[in-house]
Amino acid sequence: MSVPLVDRTHFTRALSSRPFALLWIGQTLSSMGDGAFFTALAWQVLAITGSSAAMGIVVAAQTLPAIFFMLIGGVAADRLPRRLIMIWSDIGRAIAVLTITVLGWLHLLQLWHLIFLVILFGIADSFFRPAYRSISPELVEKDRLSSANALTGLSKQMNQLLGPIIGATLVAFIGPSGAFGFDGLTFIISVLFLLGVRSSLFTPVSANKEAAVKSVVSPKKGFLFLMENVREGLSYIVGSTWLWSGVLVSAGIGVVVTGALAIAMPKLVSDFYHSGVWLFGLISTALALGSISSIFVIGQLKTIRRRGIVLYGILTCSCLACAAFGIPGPTFIHPFIAVIAALLIGFGTGASQVIWPTLLQELVPLDKLGRVSSVDALGSVCLMPIGFIVIGNLVDLFGPAIIFICSGLIGAVFACSELFVKDVRQLE
Repeated sequence: MSVPLVDRTHFTRALSSRPFALLWIGQTLSSMGDGAFFTALAWQVLAITGSSAAMGIVVAAQTLPAIFFMLIGGVAADRLPRRLIMIWSDIGRAIAVLTITVLGWLHLLQLWHLIFLVILFGIADSFFRPAYRSISPELVEKDRLSSANALTGLSKQMNQLLGPIIGATLVAFIGPSGAFGFDGLTFIISVLFLLGVRSSLFTPVSANKEAAVKSVVSPKKGFLFLMENVREGLSYIVGSTWLWSGVLVSAGIGVVVTGALAIAMPKLVSDFYHSGVWLFGLISTALALGSISSIFVIGQLKTIRRRGIVLYGILTCSCLACAAFGIPGPTFIHPFIAVIAALLIGFGTGASQVIWPTLLQELVPLDKLGRVSSVDALGSVCLMPIGFIVIGNLVDLFGPAIIFICSGLIGAVFACSELFVKDVRQLE
């Protein structure tokens, strides 16, 4: 009997599940739209204000809702159908992005419009993320979770590989509104694919659904029910050293390294490298290529011994590569340094997108996975609003180069500290 092509390699085995395949295709297209959106957003804010601090405010406005809604989204992911949560979240994000598109086409777009609409985008994303991160165990067998996470990581990287190229092209020939409109279209396509996801290998606990329905009837009981579920998720995390320490380290790296990449990069390209949007897109593409290479390598491996050591060793190296962005030198060598650094950073990102979610899905019970995923995601972004604003102002004061050097070194210290945690070293 012949073996299906997707089953011949470990990396693609999860695609043999039709529900997961539909989910993956829709999210891959949506990720490319997000890549185009954020490329256009960076240049739109600079065009309106010319300030990195303003870009920090806009990015912070998008991530700020996570502090208030991510935990609620985690409870919803454990108590309500995850597919429906994702559908409505995509609809909400489509409305926000398409509104930006219309305002841009009418030449009415102002900074406060962007801030308000990205807040709405962030609220919808706070519900989408826990549901998306916890739905894979419902769609694929346990031995294919690594494949599912590798493919999920691949789709995320499409927003850095093709998204910036599409975004830069649309910005150059149509304007930022063209890229915003493209992202809105991909959200609609994602909804259509999600509507086709009908079956699952596992079903949520019916008692949890009943409790959720009762909580809607009584707002007071509903609030107590919500708080109890949040407390239960937090208690589980506190009881796992590798889990809570990983969340804290991820938060630290997210503030310093992700903050530098998101806020300081446009000004680094324009002021320090004295280049244009083409180099900005090239760096984003190199980040994606590094991640994709890591995802392919790690996703293809059937087993990885000492996954904690492997993960944080790779992250330490990728953080050090972040510091290389600020290395001074001749103008002609800057693009080469930037591309190599971006490839190394991307490799670390790809490793974390495969190893970490697989650890969560294998070691955390399914009925707690949504809440644990929400706390994990919240830990990664809870400090980002403040961090983005601070980094934006520091870039304006000291320049982008010194910010990248400091951010990379601090991130390396955070990642390396996990290698001294016994529970992390013992993760198989």
